[in-house]
Amino acid sequence: MNSLSIIIIASLMLIGCEKNVKSGGDLFENPMGVPQNQEVEEETHEGQYVARFWPLNSALNKFARGDAKIEIKEDMINIQMDIKNSSVLTNQKQFIFEGSRCPNETDDLNQDGYLDPVEVSRVVGNILIPLDDNIEDQFLGLDQFPTTNLFGNYKYEKSGNLNLLLDDLFSDDLDFEDEIVKGDKTTFKFHNRVILIQGLDSFTYIPGTINTRPGVSIQENLTVACAEIKKI
Repeated sequence: MNSLSIIIIASLMLIGCEKNVKSGGDLFENPMGVPQNQEVEEETHEGQYVARFWPLNSALNKFARGDAKIEIKEDMINIQMDIKNSSVLTNQKQFIFEGSRCPNETDDLNQDGYLDPVEVSRVVGNILIPLDDNIEDQFLGLDQFPTTNLFGNYKYEKSGNLNLLLDDLFSDDLDFEDEIVKGDKTTFKFHNRVILIQGLDSFTYIPGTINTRPGVSIQENLTVACAEIKKI
Protein backbone atom coordinates (compact mmCIF):
# COMPACT_ATOMS: atom_id res chain seq x y z
CA MET A 1 0.00 0.00 0.00
CA ASN A 2 1.53 3.32 -1.05
CA SER A 3 1.60 6.53 0.94
CA LEU A 4 -1.30 8.06 -1.03
CA SER A 5 -3.63 5.15 -0.19
CA ILE A 6 -2.79 5.39 3.50
CA ILE A 7 -3.53 9.13 3.53
CA ILE A 8 -6.90 8.58 1.76
CA ILE A 9 -7.98 5.80 4.19
CA ALA A 10 -6.97 7.86 7.22
CA SER A 11 -8.89 10.86 5.90
CA LEU A 12 -12.05 8.78 5.37
CA MET A 13 -11.84 7.36 8.90
CA LEU A 14 -11.45 10.86 10.39
CA ILE A 15 -14.47 12.15 8.45
CA GLY A 16 -16.53 9.19 9.64
CA CYS A 17 -15.63 9.80 13.28
CA GLU A 18 -16.45 13.49 12.95
CA LYS A 19 -19.89 12.73 11.50
CA ASN A 20 -20.55 10.21 14.25
CA VAL A 21 -19.78 12.73 17.00
CA LYS A 22 -21.71 15.58 15.37
CA SER A 23 -24.78 13.43 14.69
CA GLY A 24 -24.85 11.97 18.18
CA GLY A 25 -23.87 8.53 16.98
CA ASP A 26 -22.81 5.69 19.23
CA LEU A 27 -19.05 6.22 19.14
CA PHE A 28 -19.05 7.97 22.53
CA GLU A 29 -22.76 7.84 23.34
CA ASN A 30 -24.10 5.29 25.83
CA PRO A 31 -20.74 3.62 26.56
CA MET A 32 -22.28 1.38 29.24
CA GLY A 33 -24.83 -0.08 26.85
CA VAL A 34 -27.84 1.30 28.77
CA PRO A 35 -31.05 0.93 26.71
CA GLN A 36 -32.02 4.24 25.17
CA ASN A 37 -35.45 5.93 25.26
CA GLN A 38 -36.33 3.88 28.33
CA GLU A 39 -38.59 5.79 30.72
CA VAL A 40 -37.68 5.76 34.39
CA GLU A 41 -40.51 4.21 36.36
CA GLU A 42 -41.86 6.71 38.89
CA GLU A 43 -42.09 5.36 42.41
CA THR A 44 -45.65 5.35 43.73
CA HIS A 45 -47.14 5.04 47.20
CA GLU A 46 -49.34 2.12 46.14
CA GLY A 47 -48.83 -1.09 48.05
CA GLN A 48 -49.08 -2.59 51.52
CA TYR A 49 -47.29 -1.44 54.64
CA VAL A 50 -47.07 -2.97 58.10
CA ALA A 51 -45.92 -1.73 61.51
CA ARG A 52 -45.54 -3.57 64.82
CA PHE A 53 -45.94 -1.68 68.09
CA TRP A 54 -43.75 -2.18 71.15
CA PRO A 55 -43.77 -0.38 74.50
CA LEU A 56 -41.70 2.76 74.56
CA ASN A 57 -41.92 3.59 78.26
CA SER A 58 -41.91 0.12 79.77
CA ALA A 59 -41.58 1.59 83.28
CA LEU A 60 -45.07 3.02 82.78
CA ASN A 61 -46.58 0.28 80.61
CA LYS A 62 -44.55 -2.74 79.56
CA PHE A 63 -47.41 -4.75 78.04
CA ALA A 64 -48.65 -2.51 75.22
CA ARG A 65 -48.53 -4.33 71.88
CA GLY A 66 -50.18 -4.04 68.52
CA ASP A 67 -50.05 -4.02 64.76
CA ALA A 68 -50.89 -1.56 62.02
CA LYS A 69 -51.57 -2.11 58.35
CA ILE A 70 -51.70 0.52 55.62
CA GLU A 71 -53.04 -0.42 52.21
CA ILE A 72 -52.90 1.96 49.27
CA LYS A 73 -54.61 1.01 46.03
CA GLU A 74 -54.95 3.53 43.23
CA ASP A 75 -56.35 6.67 44.88
CA MET A 76 -57.60 5.09 48.11
CA ILE A 77 -55.83 4.56 51.43
CA ASN A 78 -56.96 2.34 54.30
CA ILE A 79 -55.32 2.33 57.73
CA GLN A 80 -56.03 -0.32 60.39
CA MET A 81 -54.63 -0.66 63.90
CA ASP A 82 -55.18 -3.34 66.54
CA ILE A 83 -53.77 -2.35 69.94
CA LYS A 84 -53.78 -4.35 73.16
CA ASN A 85 -52.80 -3.77 76.82
CA SER A 86 -52.51 0.00 76.70
CA SER A 87 -53.86 2.26 79.45
CA VAL A 88 -57.48 1.43 80.30
CA LEU A 89 -60.33 3.75 79.34
CA THR A 90 -57.86 6.26 77.94
CA ASN A 91 -57.92 8.43 74.84
CA GLN A 92 -55.08 7.34 72.55
CA LYS A 93 -53.60 9.99 70.32
CA GLN A 94 -51.83 8.44 67.34
CA PHE A 95 -49.76 10.11 64.65
CA ILE A 96 -47.40 9.39 61.79
CA PHE A 97 -44.21 11.38 62.41
CA GLU A 98 -41.33 12.62 60.26
CA GLY A 99 -38.76 10.31 61.85
CA SER A 100 -37.52 6.96 60.57
CA ARG A 101 -36.88 5.11 63.84
CA CYS A 102 -38.37 4.63 67.28
CA PRO A 103 -36.53 6.15 70.25
CA ASN A 104 -34.60 3.82 72.54
CA GLU A 105 -32.78 3.95 75.88
CA THR A 106 -29.84 5.83 74.35
CA ASP A 107 -32.22 8.74 73.72
CA ASP A 108 -33.00 9.07 77.44
CA LEU A 109 -30.85 12.17 77.86
CA ASN A 110 -31.34 12.66 81.60
CA GLN A 111 -31.05 8.92 82.30
CA ASP A 112 -34.17 8.81 84.46
CA GLY A 113 -35.50 5.63 82.84
CA TYR A 114 -38.28 7.41 80.94
CA LEU A 115 -38.55 8.79 77.42
CA ASP A 116 -40.44 12.02 77.86
CA PRO A 117 -42.11 14.08 75.08
CA VAL A 118 -39.08 16.34 74.68
CA GLU A 119 -36.64 13.42 74.30
CA VAL A 120 -39.00 11.58 71.95
CA SER A 121 -39.52 14.59 69.70
CA ARG A 122 -35.75 14.90 69.19
CA VAL A 123 -35.86 11.51 67.44
CA VAL A 124 -39.20 11.40 65.64
CA GLY A 125 -39.51 15.06 64.68
CA ASN A 126 -42.90 16.63 64.06
CA ILE A 127 -46.32 15.24 63.20
CA LEU A 128 -47.16 14.62 59.53
CA ILE A 129 -50.45 12.68 59.61
CA PRO A 130 -52.82 12.49 62.59
CA LEU A 131 -54.56 9.11 62.66
CA ASP A 132 -57.85 10.50 63.88
CA ASP A 133 -61.40 10.63 62.56
CA ASN A 134 -60.37 12.25 59.26
CA ILE A 135 -57.08 11.15 57.69
CA GLU A 136 -57.57 13.33 54.61
CA ASP A 137 -56.99 16.55 56.56
CA GLN A 138 -54.42 17.30 59.26
CA PHE A 139 -56.86 19.27 61.41
CA LEU A 140 -60.35 17.97 60.68
CA GLY A 141 -61.08 15.29 63.27
CA LEU A 142 -58.01 16.17 65.34
CA ASP A 143 -59.98 15.97 68.59
CA GLN A 144 -61.41 12.54 67.78
CA PHE A 145 -59.08 9.69 68.63
CA PRO A 146 -59.93 6.14 69.76
CA THR A 147 -60.42 5.23 73.43
CA THR A 148 -59.31 1.97 75.02
CA ASN A 149 -61.74 -0.40 76.73
CA LEU A 150 -61.55 -1.90 80.20
CA PHE A 151 -58.68 -4.14 79.05
CA GLY A 152 -56.69 -1.38 77.41
CA ASN A 153 -57.54 -2.61 73.92
CA TYR A 154 -58.90 -0.81 70.87
CA LYS A 155 -59.20 -1.15 67.13
CA TYR A 156 -58.96 1.67 64.63
CA GLU A 157 -59.79 1.76 60.94
CA LYS A 158 -60.11 4.70 58.57
CA SER A 159 -60.21 5.02 54.81
CA GLY A 160 -59.81 8.08 52.66
CA ASN A 161 -58.81 9.51 49.32
CA LEU A 162 -55.03 9.43 48.96
CA ASN A 163 -54.97 12.46 46.66
CA LEU A 164 -56.86 14.58 49.20
CA LEU A 165 -54.53 13.41 51.97
CA LEU A 166 -51.42 14.28 49.96
CA ASP A 167 -52.82 17.60 48.70
CA ASP A 168 -53.39 18.66 52.29
CA LEU A 169 -50.03 17.29 53.43
CA PHE A 170 -48.15 19.24 50.74
CA SER A 171 -50.11 22.48 51.10
CA ASP A 172 -48.78 25.65 52.74
CA ASP A 173 -48.17 25.52 56.48
CA LEU A 174 -50.28 28.25 58.10
CA ASP A 175 -49.07 27.70 61.66
CA PHE A 176 -45.36 27.41 62.38
CA GLU A 177 -45.86 27.26 66.14
CA ASP A 178 -47.57 23.86 66.43
CA GLU A 179 -45.94 20.44 66.05
CA ILE A 180 -47.95 19.51 62.94
CA VAL A 181 -45.94 20.24 59.81
CA LYS A 182 -46.29 19.84 56.07
CA GLY A 183 -44.46 17.22 54.05
CA ASP A 184 -41.99 17.57 51.21
CA LYS A 185 -43.62 16.38 47.99
CA THR A 186 -40.27 15.38 46.46
CA THR A 187 -39.14 13.14 49.33
CA PHE A 188 -42.22 11.99 51.26
CA LYS A 189 -42.77 8.24 51.64
CA PHE A 190 -44.87 6.17 54.03
CA HIS A 191 -42.06 3.62 54.22
CA ASN A 192 -39.72 4.11 57.21
CA ARG A 193 -42.00 6.58 58.98
CA VAL A 194 -42.84 6.23 62.67
CA ILE A 195 -46.22 5.88 64.37
CA LEU A 196 -46.55 6.86 68.02
CA ILE A 197 -49.41 6.10 70.39
CA GLN A 198 -49.67 8.63 73.19
CA GLY A 199 -51.78 8.82 76.34
CA LEU A 200 -51.70 7.46 79.89
CA ASP A 201 -54.51 7.35 82.41
CA SER A 202 -54.53 10.02 85.10
CA PHE A 203 -53.80 7.47 87.87
CA THR A 204 -50.35 6.48 86.61
CA TYR A 205 -47.53 7.96 88.67
CA ILE A 206 -45.41 10.40 86.67
CA PRO A 207 -41.96 11.25 88.14
CA GLY A 208 -40.90 14.87 88.31
CA THR A 209 -37.94 14.29 86.01
CA ILE A 210 -40.19 13.94 82.98
CA ASN A 211 -40.18 17.05 80.80
CA THR A 212 -42.82 18.23 78.39
CA ARG A 213 -43.43 21.26 76.23
CA PRO A 214 -45.18 24.29 77.78
CA GLY A 215 -48.96 23.96 77.79
CA VAL A 216 -48.87 20.24 77.00
CA SER A 217 -50.29 17.67 79.43
CA ILE A 218 -47.71 15.05 80.40
CA GLN A 219 -50.25 12.21 80.65
CA GLU A 220 -51.76 12.99 77.26
CA ASN A 221 -48.43 13.20 75.48
CA LEU A 222 -46.34 10.45 77.01
CA THR A 223 -45.68 7.79 74.41
CA VAL A 224 -47.11 4.37 75.19
CA ALA A 225 -45.94 2.51 72.09
CA CYS A 226 -44.00 3.05 68.89
CA ALA A 227 -43.87 1.33 65.50
CA GLU A 228 -41.82 1.74 62.32
CA ILE A 229 -43.70 1.52 59.01
CA LYS A 230 -42.28 -0.89 56.45
CA LYS A 231 -43.45 -1.52 52.90
CA ILE A 232 -43.92 -5.19 52.04
